[in-house]
Amino acid sequence: MRALQPTLTKPATRQNDFGGAFGGPFRIPHSYNGKDKTFFFVLYEGLRLSQPQPATISFVPDAAVLASSPASLKKALSAFPVPNGPDDVANGIAQFIGSWTNPSSIDSTSARLDQVINDKWKLFFRFSNTSSNSAARLDPPSINRIAADTLRTFTGGASGVFSNRLSNEFRLNYGSSEVKSRSVIDSFGGNTPVDLAQLMGFDAHSYPQLYLFFDPYSPGLFQSQSSGALKQWNLLDTTSISLGRHQLKFGVDYRRLASAAISASPFPGYVFYSQTDVQNNSASLFMQSQAPAYPLYMNFSAFAQDDWRVSQRLSLSLGFRWEVNPSPGVTQGLNPYTIQGSGAATWTLAPQGTPLWQTTWYNFAPRLGVAYVLRTAPGWETVLRGGGGVFFDTGQQRGSFSFGGPGFYAASGPLTPVSFPTDPSALTAPIVNPPLPPYDEVVGFSPHLQLPYALQWNGSVEQALGKSQALTVSSVGSHASRLLQTNRFSSPISSLLYVIQNGLTSDYDSLQIQFRRRLSRGLTAMGSYTWSHCLDYNSADYVHAQLGYRRGNCDFDVRHNFSAASSYDLPNVRLNQFLRAVLNHWGVDERFTARTAFPVTLNGNSHYDSATRQRVSDGLNLIPGQPIYIYGSQCAAVYNNGLGCPGGRAINPGAFTAAPSGTLGNAPRNFVGGFGIWQGDLAVRREFPIYENLKLQFRAEAFNIFNHANFGLINSRRGQRTFGQATATLAQSLGVLNPLYQTGGPRSMQFALKVVF
Repeated sequence: MRALQPTLTKPATRQNDFGGAFGGPFRIPHSYNGKDKTFFFVLYEGLRLSQPQPATISFVPDAAVLASSPASLKKALSAFPVPNGPDDVANGIAQFIGSWTNPSSIDSTSARLDQVINDKWKLFFRFSNTSSNSAARLDPPSINRIAADTLRTFTGGASGVFSNRLSNEFRLNYGSSEVKSRSVIDSFGGNTPVDLAQLMGFDAHSYPQLYLFFDPYSPGLFQSQSSGALKQWNLLDTTSISLGRHQLKFGVDYRRLASAAISASPFPGYVFYSQTDVQNNSASLFMQSQAPAYPLYMNFSAFAQDDWRVSQRLSLSLGFRWEVNPSPGVTQGLNPYTIQGSGAATWTLAPQGTPLWQTTWYNFAPRLGVAYVLRTAPGWETVLRGGGGVFFDTGQQRGSFSFGGPGFYAASGPLTPVSFPTDPSALTAPIVNPPLPPYDEVVGFSPHLQLPYALQWNGSVEQALGKSQALTVSSVGSHASRLLQTNRFSSPISSLLYVIQNGLTSDYDSLQIQFRRRLSRGLTAMGSYTWSHCLDYNSADYVHAQLGYRRGNCDFDVRHNFSAASSYDLPNVRLNQFLRAVLNHWGVDERFTARTAFPVTLNGNSHYDSATRQRVSDGLNLIPGQPIYIYGSQCAAVYNNGLGCPGGRAINPGAFTAAPSGTLGNAPRNFVGGFGIWQGDLAVRREFPIYENLKLQFRAEAFNIFNHANFGLINSRRGQRTFGQATATLAQSLGVLNPLYQTGGPRSMQFALKVVF
């Protein structure tokens, strides 16, 4: 990135991780002695992290667009970072290249109390409280998202032995999670901060947006604030019975999840479709509103299991589970609406309170496992294993979509042309309940909807290679049916009717090989290789229903995956005291990971669908005779940048052409791949005995010790200057965890000291 922006500096990295644990018998002097009866354990951990963000490209309006904008609009456009990279003059969009540090903190406390009543009854109680705060810059990085999250759990349980054949375990858990988030436009990259809500004439609870849809670019600004909460009860009770060769288990599992989602509202959105629109301050204005929602989800399961030792060589595990997953309700406020009728021509809005889908009472899930010892020769044992089962989905995630339909959501517009900013009362989107047709947007469920299920199976051969080593070869697969799809229909009740139905499938097959070595002579090791292939119609939860679904490689389809790890305690020497003090108690741990690439979903030109108020991506057509990938000097020639491509390879822009608007094109789904990865990690440790049960542990760790560059996200939008190129490292692209702790980042090292007593 320094080739494009020489002034880039490396952002600061700071991590402070601290804490402690304390436990033992619970005693109150002169009152209670809990030795062998009452035990406690308390743990605290704190983290203060300043996380560096590698240089990132954002698309912003260029200087010409800013200079030609009227004064009232220039206040908003000046909130974009000032461009400092290449300028696509024809489209009025330039690059801003920057790096920064995102701060975050975590404080986690947990405590556990165990009580032994007698030799048959034991009780426990566990509590945890974790609070976190973070700030993260978005795209563009002048938008700063600030979030606070608090998670608490309370768990109690009892274990009882009624006889030498009958026992019971009971667990009751309550958990709560509260999150608050707000996005603000602050000072960054030479911009001029602005309160977009105030500039548009709305209050702080609104979600103001401004976008420049200069195809194929769509930079935008927004502010928002939202909050949410989740409260869960979980009851689990299991009874175990021993009858000869049978170990029986029977139990129930009940969950109740009550959530609250309070979004910023209303959503005023200004859209400019060209540079001329900006010069003339001529925009389209859209307005949307969202009401708070309080969904309630409940799940009930009953299960039975029999672990049967048929003979010395043969063991069977037989299981059976009954799943009941009703559609969501509410704890307060409005129930969601769904549809009724036999087809698009007859669908109408069902009365409020109608279940989104009818509860299925016959979702029975049998499961079977078998193990057979084929050979018993010591050190050369051979074991065959196999199993399979049925697993049902709860449908809850799709059930949440209905809380964005009538009674909860309203939209109006576009109002065009309007100047920015215009009178806030010029366009409103009031939420009316009961709703009146035609409705802005309806999310309905097929009256005959059934919950999806998956068939999963596996078979393996495990061969001992001596007394400490074993090799396992496995075949693992699954087939999912009745997967949910979202289809869009035009109906008399709404031009934007989404119906969630059954109909999709997915398949996964794999060959897995694993080598294990138990600790022997100071060495333990493991290595594994997996070949796999996954096919589905859509790996995301939602797809634009106009363009439909098509079968192809899953988004997470990785054909080859290899990993190896070992831990070695160096042998102690028996020399003089000085050499023993220097050379003894050392150990080395290593890990190596390599895999092939994730697929890349390519997108063609995009356009704004005024009916759905979304950007819609068209498909691509393949150009015969053109290579799919380009390498080395070809990159510099194709992109005309004199720099080549990150990683020395890119998807060839010349291999594709735009498909007609609203079509998928003939380029197969997910048929091209990004970059594979390989990374080695190494740790060196030393233990210092101090006195009897007191010792000091030292550990030095290096991640990606060879500093190998691993690339992640590929720009998949044809028409943009960097289409086909890697735009981020793998660590930045994986999500979920902090990139500092992800595979695929630059080499990093950490040192740790721990006192054990």
